[in-house]
Amino acid sequence: MKVSADRDNPDFWPLHFAGPSPTVFLDGREVSNVRYADDEAGMIEVFQFTKSNAAMVCACGEFALSRLLFGEVAILGWRRA
Repeated sequence: MKVSADRDNPDFWPLHFAGPSPTVFLDGREVSNVRYADDEAGMIEVFQFTKSNAAMVCACGEFALSRLLFGEVAILGWRRA
């Protein structure tokens, strides 16, 4: 399964889950600030933040920086029927 925080993505999580956003785990640990997750590919994309908890953006200031993490991914939440 794939889920995304991007409204323009067909895997946008509210289309597949009811209630609060799904919880994503990587190698058994809960991960926050997830932009995209794919349990079949074993990959998640997370937003990056500074030490002062400000979102990191590119030099142009228009795009948030993210990083890819790989491992065993689990996506848990209330699936829509």
